[in-house]
Amino acid sequence: MSKWEWKKLGEVCDSINGLWKGKKEPFIKVGVIRNTNFTKNCKLDLNPSKLEFLDVEKKQYDKRKLQFGDLIVEKSGGSEKQPVGRVVLFEEKEGEYSFSNFTSVLRIKNDDEIECHFLHLQLYKLYLDGVTKQMQSATTGI
Repeated sequence: MSKWEWKKLGEVCDSINGLWKGKKEPFIKVGVIRNTNFTKNCKLDLNPSKLEFLDVEKKQYDKRKLQFGDLIVEKSGGSEKQPVGRVVLFEEKEGEYSFSNFTSVLRIKNDDEIECHFLHLQLYKLYLDGVTKQMQSATTGI
């Protein structure tokens, strides 16, 4: 008998919406990960030439600071040749990073229940299989 157990994504992860430029002080300058930081094979590209550094509201950033093991999901901006739904794994342990309003983060609730690398591969497979392509016609993206 298998020890594997099926669970809904919402049971094992919290979903957090991204941010953009701040309007209220105090501000903090952080690296904001955008869709341009996603490679076609769902890896994270933190090349400084592609990373946007923005002043964001400290209050908003505190809720959206990326943590090791976060999965960043592209939720809008797809096209016919490259549908939404790419997902990258954040594996940085240092630095100040957040994510744009065109993305969301899936943060694992309990590391003992599911491993971030496993979940990344599962979500990447759904993307490769075209599951997310069906979602891009919705007005809100994924």
